[in-house]
Amino acid sequence: MSDREALHARIQALEDAADIARLKAAYCAACDADHDGEAVSRLFVPDGRWIARGKFMLEGRDAIRAYFDGIRQSGRIRASSHMIGNPEISVEGDRARGRWHLLMLYEGPNERGERAFFRIIARYDDMFVRAGGAWRFQSLQTSATAHDEYLCGPSRLTP
Repeated sequence: MSDREALHARIQALEDAADIARLKAAYCAACDADHDGEAVSRLFVPDGRWIARGKFMLEGRDAIRAYFDGIRQSGRIRASSHMIGNPEISVEGDRARGRWHLLMLYEGPNERGERAFFRIIARYDDMFVRAGGAWRFQSLQTSATAHDEYLCGPSRLTP
């Protein structure tokens, strides 16, 4: 491989990683737009998979769309904010893998039916494929290490 070809390959890998990071940001934005099922499902290949905790799996755009629309209709997650960081993206041709850490805050009813705030601390392990010239999720897997009511407010911080 010539120096020019090697440089081109390095630039392509950087551009691919940036495109994948933008795809992940679009996923977070669609979730934070009141779990827009249509917007989320478009980010996956037709037979893509969405997996939670290694136990719950949705397969295909229709199943993903229906699940996210169900979250929206139920009102169990409102005003969510996905904050992702520490990206690790590796690209090999038309396939890639990505890992991120997630801190998600949202509002919803607690066990007593009261308005409450929750947090999720998790890790994403995703697989991507270039399809039709664009990167899409082949699979998105989330593994939560914490998912609980987030207790906040001045009364909890002062003696």
